[in-house]
Amino acid sequence: MPSPPEALQRLKDGNQRYLTGSFEPAAWGANRRQETIKPDSFPFAAALACSDSRVPVELLFGQGIGDIFVVRSAGNRADNFGLASLDFAAALLHVSLIVVLGHTQCATVKLALDNPPLPGKVPSVVDRVRGSLVRLRNQASLFKPDELFQKAIIHNTHAALEEVTHNCPMVRKRMVAGDLQVLAALYDLESGVVTWL
Repeated sequence: MPSPPEALQRLKDGNQRYLTGSFEPAAWGANRRQETIKPDSFPFAAALACSDSRVPVELLFGQGIGDIFVVRSAGNRADNFGLASLDFAAALLHVSLIVVLGHTQCATVKLALDNPPLPGKVPSVVDRVRGSLVRLRNQASLFKPDELFQKAIIHNTHAALEEVTHNCPMVRKRMVAGDLQVLAALYDLESGVVTWL
């Protein structure tokens, strides 16, 4: 298993491959599938990301089958099952790095800012995001709408990271031991670039 800095570098290098289109076909082929069915085959990283179909986590980090344990939800916010899944990744899969990945043009954050009526169970997701934006929404007059939206996306990503580090006991334990790092990042839908926050 790579160290946290090595795991981070693998994701950074992978994002560069994604940007240049230099994928490694072997990472998705039959041989890789066979390698990853071995009981000692573990992902080196985990990610909490948005369910948005435009955010293909493994691809944008240039990784293949078995490399990243991914938890996804609208607005990249984890409920108890998502948090338990990240604890699972920390305790049983021994990942070295957890990435909380926000992205530009996040529809869930936009809904949290605009506050329209919402159908079905959608409010439960949007309200979780909205709750973390109260302070920012109170300062809305200080920003242009696009600037407020961008700040809200970053703020929501940091809030999600805080939930992971405060509510996942196994994640915290491994962070204290120094063999797990939890970082926030932002994926730009237009450029494909991942920026580390």
